[in-house]
Amino acid sequence: MNDEKKIELVKELARLMMMTRSQIQQQMKRHDLPCNVESVRTLDELLNHPGINSHQLCQLTGFDKAHIARKVTEFEQKQLVYRQKDPKDKRITQLYLTAEGMDVARCCITLRNQTVLELMAGIQPNALESLNIFLESFKAENQK
Repeated sequence: MNDEKKIELVKELARLMMMTRSQIQQQMKRHDLPCNVESVRTLDELLNHPGINSHQLCQLTGFDKAHIARKVTEFEQKQLVYRQKDPKDKRITQLYLTAEGMDVARCCITLRNQTVLELMAGIQPNALESLNIFLESFKAENQK
């Protein structure tokens, strides 16, 4: 594949991600959920890793420290998250979802997952496997 086609491939991936993001966002609005796509990703990690710290949350989501700090503050104001000092190391602040935060996270994650599955419903398994191979190769090459 020549360089021009490689560039077009990445541009098309970006367009598809924006379309997917838009579809998910529309579903969140339709269901009156207080989340955007970035919030869902963050809530997903908080739900799956109770007691995670901000640094770990950055690593898992790929968001920078400033973004995570804003999201955590936003979630605290909405009473979805609370902070607690690590009993083993008081310098570390752990993050936990509140009961309401868990409910919101589960609703948002479920809706996101349903939307993604609907968007991918007609795609053949071999095409998905090829895409997965490409994405894994791309990720490995760019994490060196």
